[in-house]
Amino acid sequence: MKTIERIPLLILAAVFFSVSAVAAEKPAGTEAPSPIVVYQSKFPIALEGHEYDLLTMVLDLPTGAGFPRHFHGGNVLVTVLSGEVTLEQDNVTKVIKTGESWTEKPGDVHSIINKGASARGVAVMLLPKGAAETTVVK
Repeated sequence: MKTIERIPLLILAAVFFSVSAVAAEKPAGTEAPSPIVVYQSKFPIALEGHEYDLLTMVLDLPTGAGFPRHFHGGNVLVTVLSGEVTLEQDNVTKVIKTGESWTEKPGDVHSIINKGASARGVAVMLLPKGAAETTVVK
């Protein structure tokens, strides 16, 4: 198994054992309820042996808030957690609703606006070391 393929497994194992150790320290009868997975998305990512930064952002978008035309330096996965947002990309406008996701490749020019009530989303970005997070297109 390649070293780069082992790293996510090692991180996952470390988190699992850390959480297990903390859970084991709780006195009897004080067990917290288990987390509930509300939304889950899985997208394959091929790593080429380079260094990356994994950036996760939870974004609140009040009515009228958004981002002008821009692109990112790495692959992006966005999931709308509540409300809905309007995505414009490649001259196509699409309303993305609660629980729906979209992906972006490096250099994909797009814009986002919240035309409705308050919305919340989570964006996960895999950036090659030194790549610009966001570049606004003028």
